[in-house]
Amino acid sequence: MMRYLTCFLWLLAALVLPVAATAADEEKTPFPVSGSLGLSGMYDSNFSLNEARANDDLHREDFILGVDAKIDTSLSWARLWQLEFDLQGLGNWPYYHSKDPWYVGNANLYLGLNFGANTVSVLDSARYFSTPDDFWSDFVRNAATLAYKRTIFRLLEGRIGYENILSSHPDNHPLDYFMNGGFVELRNTWTPLVSTYYSVDYLAYVGGEGDADSFKPRAPEKGDRFTVEAGVDAFFAQRHCLRGAYLYQVDDSDYEPFDMASDSSRSPTPTPTPTPTQPDPRQHDGPSPPMPPGSSPPPMSSPSPGNMSGDFGRSSGDQGSLDIDAEFGFIKHKAEVFYSVRLNDRFTLSLYDEYVYKTFSRATNPIPGQPDRIDRLFLTSAWLTVRLKYGLYTKARYLYRMNDPLSSTNKFEDHIGSLSLEYHF
Repeated sequence: MMRYLTCFLWLLAALVLPVAATAADEEKTPFPVSGSLGLSGMYDSNFSLNEARANDDLHREDFILGVDAKIDTSLSWARLWQLEFDLQGLGNWPYYHSKDPWYVGNANLYLGLNFGANTVSVLDSARYFSTPDDFWSDFVRNAATLAYKRTIFRLLEGRIGYENILSSHPDNHPLDYFMNGGFVELRNTWTPLVSTYYSVDYLAYVGGEGDADSFKPRAPEKGDRFTVEAGVDAFFAQRHCLRGAYLYQVDDSDYEPFDMASDSSRSPTPTPTPTPTQPDPRQHDGPSPPMPPGSSPPPMSSPSPGNMSGDFGRSSGDQGSLDIDAEFGFIKHKAEVFYSVRLNDRFTLSLYDEYVYKTFSRATNPIPGQPDRIDRLFLTSAWLTVRLKYGLYTKARYLYRMNDPLSSTNKFEDHIGSLSLEYHF
């Protein structure tokens, strides 16, 4: 159903965009298009694309060149309809340790109908990720959401919706899976500058075509994911912005990396140990290899994708989050804090901290003698943005991330520094 809804949304947008533009012209307003172009240089102290083929050189430095482009528009007409669209492309070129670049593409399309205190909307979010190594699999993910939002009281909003997520791997279909579910969200505005939000989400997913060779990874055939989240947004003294959130998530699936019992005469194919900057082939579409700070990685796929036209929370994806959506069979606690202060008309200082504690069920690591997997992921980042002239901005950023697991299997530490130049229009 949601596949047809997605196609209808994009077709409708193609039809109503000229109408909206004509309405804007009639009101003698310019076509509202904005965006940015950016160029960044990055130093990564621990760059690794494939530990399985680099065991003799696990801790490697690299210099990365990044190019980032964004464009977005927002139109409204007849005081009822609202259309928002944004498109982003990101390319990365490591200097030493990869012969190929990797690319990330994101697109979001929102169409909303406002009537009184109510809003009915459809949001479609698509992303594409090309891997820099043949060992991994490219993927395309599409998330479509049908939602209803209502102002319950003057300072209280509620939002309910249905979502469908399709994760496709064109060259490795056993990794494909899709999710269906719903969510309920509330936002309470205490003052014009302080608000809190709360959400409860449920997703059921199916996938995995099966494979005669059980040692090849595949998506789980069925499973459930339950999420509870609470957060706060605050603006004060005209120059300060503070955001914080806590998330609790339980994922229950029948997923197993491989089944040793299916053929006791064979040894399992060696599986690389995942790190926060490297996608585990069993995770399919986790974060890319070291995602450059100062650029926006693919947004996390959540029961409320994107952050367009009043979506509540879930805005940490562009901070280089270590969180991975495409893992299965775990219990997760996540806390994050974002703070920004505008020092003056030219300088803005921003800080972001994130802590993730994840325990995985024994089924996700069935190798005899291996300890239970428990990851403790920490990320902290600080960056200074300077406004130059003629729409030019420069950004200097430092990022530190680590995994301090209870076992030594996935221990990881990384320092990244970057300097970028952006043109905003």
